[in-house]
Amino acid sequence: MVFGISTLLEFLNLPTTLIYLSNGTIKKDSFQNRLVVVSIVTEIEVLGYHNLSPKEKTEFIEFFKNTEVIPISTEIKELAIALRQKSKIKLADSIIAATALARNIPLVTVNENDFKKIKELIIINPLKK
Repeated sequence: MVFGISTLLEFLNLPTTLIYLSNGTIKKDSFQNRLVVVSIVTEIEVLGYHNLSPKEKTEFIEFFKNTEVIPISTEIKELAIALRQKSKIKLADSIIAATALARNIPLVTVNENDFKKIKELIIINPLKK
């Protein structure tokens, strides 16, 4: 699964715990026995978030050290370009979506609207059960 910025992550005991913000409240979910990967864009967005506390920043840095962070390959770049041209989405969203598509894995996000124009993308919203 690829996680978007809308789904802020924290590495707790196992890499199966997901922490995300919902209306300013931290929520927890679990993705048991699933591989979690993130786009390099998500790492930049999370660590660059202006309201991170020093403790949260440390936890996220540790999370990213223990998570596969996928760089922008030529395939991802070309997919992102095509997605921006076709779907008229933001640059960061196009790279995150292209990362999921290139790996053939779902995208976990609470911002489904940002990606709804990309029909071939599998989206998991952790707020929906």
